[in-house]
Amino acid sequence: MNSSPGEQKSPGAAATFTLAPNAPIRLMPKILVVTGGDALPKALASAFRDVRLVVARASTLAAACELASSGEFQLVISDLELADGSWKRLLEISRHCRVNFVIILAVRTVDVRQWAQVLEEGAFDVLDIEHDIPRVPEIAKRGLWAAYLMGAPLILPEGMVH
Repeated sequence: MNSSPGEQKSPGAAATFTLAPNAPIRLMPKILVVTGGDALPKALASAFRDVRLVVARASTLAAACELASSGEFQLVISDLELADGSWKRLLEISRHCRVNFVIILAVRTVDVRQWAQVLEEGAFDVLDIEHDIPRVPEIAKRGLWAAYLMGAPLILPEGMVH
């Protein structure tokens, strides 16, 4: 990912960028994207282009766990598997550190059995990045509400309030 005017480097993350650089960061939801590639961040940036939020990206599970344990994020969108581990480690961090965020898994293809299994294991939802990108803001909005019900602060960006 190339640097952009709203981009800030964070320790342990590839980049943190604000999609609405002029809005106060404390009033915007924070989403952590955990992926080893560039396709998911590009697709999400496109889906969230009219929404004010802060997105941090971690390219390894170790970096993601460090960031997730901070309690700053309400929503984590993660690949199912990364080179250094599984998304389930993020779920363990949430429970161990008592931080309230929900996890949405991003996959290229999903079958009903796999979808049901990850929901049973604790994921909030599964995002089929081949077909669900237009629905990402709605899926994220439901995730932010769920995080709020778990105890996270309620922060809905202007582009999601309807």
